[in-house]
Amino acid sequence: MISVSSASPPGFAPGCTAVPDPWPAEARWVLQHRGELVLADGALPRDPRSFGLAVEEPHGLGEVAGAPAFGGLLGADSTLPAGLRTESLRGAFALLPAAEQAMAAYGFQVLHWARTTRFCGECGLRTEPSADPTRRARRC
Repeated sequence: MISVSSASPPGFAPGCTAVPDPWPAEARWVLQHRGELVLADGALPRDPRSFGLAVEEPHGLGEVAGAPAFGGLLGADSTLPAGLRTESLRGAFALLPAAEQAMAAYGFQVLHWARTTRFCGECGLRTEPSADPTRRARRC
């Protein structure tokens, strides 16, 4: 019999948290650009604004190594500045420590959900995030 554990590795605590403005400088980000993970020097980037990037609808992902963890989509037409590059999620696993691997995997799931639920499946209207930032829900 195979046993599968759903526990996160030490150092990452997934969650659904509010994203404060301004963003904490120590925060780590899972940024998705054209379906790939954005890395800064082989690591998860810190404040995307410091790179001149606009994040579409940021999401709280919990905590990694004691720092807030956030995720966000970058526009498909945006250009990554020097110092940032994209990598497949699988390829990034060879570069990231276990806690950041878990954060990136969780972030990809949340960002996939955010990208694919922009419109209501019943009426077709554009959806908006829930008014409660501690709930991952959308409404039309």
